[in-house]
Order: sequence, then C-alpha cells, then structure tokens
Amino acid sequence: MIRKQIRNRRGSTLVDTSLILVTFVMTMIGVFDVGTILFTQQTLVERAQRAARYGTVNPFDATAVQNIVLYNQPSIPVGGTPIFGLEAANVSVQRLDGGSANDRVVVLISGFNVRIFTPYISKTIKGIPIRVSLSYENF
Repeated sequence: MIRKQIRNRRGSTLVDTSLILVTFVMTMIGVFDVGTILFTQQTLVERAQRAARYGTVNPFDATAVQNIVLYNQPSIPVGGTPIFGLEAANVSVQRLDGGSANDRVVVLISGFNVRIFTPYISKTIKGIPIRVSLSYENF
C-alpha cells in the first residue's frame, strides 16, 4: 500500500512540475518580449532627441537630421545599415515657424516594426510613433 502511494505521488509531482514549468517559461518569454519593445522604443526616442538637438544647433539640413536617426551620423556611412531596419520613409523632419520666436525642429519616427517572440503569437507589431520637438537655437 505504501508503494502505491509513492507511485501516485510521483505522477502528481510530474504533472505539477510540468504545469509550473510551462507557466514559468511563458512568463519569461513575455518578459523578454516586453523588454524588447521597451528597448526598441527607448533607443528610437534617444535617437530622435539626438537628431533634433543636432538640427537645432547646426544649420538646418533635414537629410542630415534624418541620417542622425538612421545611422547616428549626419552622412550615410559606407556599407551602413539603418537602426532596427528603419527606412527614410519612417523618419520625418520638419522645421516649424522658421525665423519666429516659435522656431522648432520636429522629428517624427513612425511605422517601425517590433518583433514579438512569444510562441503562437510570434509576429511583428507596429511601434508607437515617436515625436520630438526642440526650439531652434539662434546664435
């Protein structure tokens, strides 16, 4: 009778372990996905801020500001690839109210993709558009 109880416990331990393990692994993959989304978003926010700052302290050049977002430098490097697969169409640069007190440089990043790795949901989602606006500095 004792052997039968031990055998039954082994089976329940195996079932409990498998349920907990599946739940733990799915939670960890979800945490990884959220981390990937946040990392992508924050990296692009930082790039947009850097590009807007470049556009406000240098003579305005929309292409150079766009390249700051894409390549982290004002010109396209030889053999360079844009960050996170962005394209020039994903980055919009404008100078609003030029010459007035409200002179601003606006950088907008939109339409970029973020890959989700969770099993059965694995797909690419659109990121939240990023808009950065800084006052133009006149020296």
